[in-house]
Amino acid sequence: SYTLGNNISSGYNTGLGFYADIANDTIQQGTAIGAFAQVAQSNSVVIGSINGINGASVSANVGIGTNSPNTKLEVNGAISATPVTGTPSGGSLTVGANVSVFQILDDGASAAISVSATSPKEGQFLIIFNTDADLATFAGVAIPGTNGVGHFQYINGGWRLTGMGVGTNPFSAGAGL
Repeated sequence: SYTLGNNISSGYNTGLGFYADIANDTIQQGTAIGAFAQVAQSNSVVIGSINGINGASVSANVGIGTNSPNTKLEVNGAISATPVTGTPSGGSLTVGANVSVFQILDDGASAAISVSATSPKEGQFLIIFNTDADLATFAGVAIPGTNGVGHFQYINGGWRLTGMGVGTNPFSAGAGL
């Protein structure tokens, strides 16, 4: 079968499936999985076809733990993310790119914390868990100190609060978000 037709220069690319390909020969370490799947960015994995791309006439759904996904991504089971941690410095803290769960560690100071995020992506979810004793503010929302939790989503160019709580440490054994 025809696979990786655009892989002219060796870029450590992988194509698995009928007409699985890379978009151009500048892509490095790209992987396309599935019939007509195409990866168009280096260091990326694309699973399934996209209607109108690379000759595909339909868009594929991806299933994890199910063999009949009904949406773009359907997961049958728990989804988890390892929390990234950060300690405030000078009353501020920045959440890095591609983070879904962030834990604010206690800095021992007695000052409110201003939290920001770099390079958010449209639709991205972010959970901020504040274990510092002081109030933290993110996107204009106050997250209480000592186990305050804020759930946010980046929509239409801004972070939106989707849930809030105060409780026990969700990162301790047996607890969950």
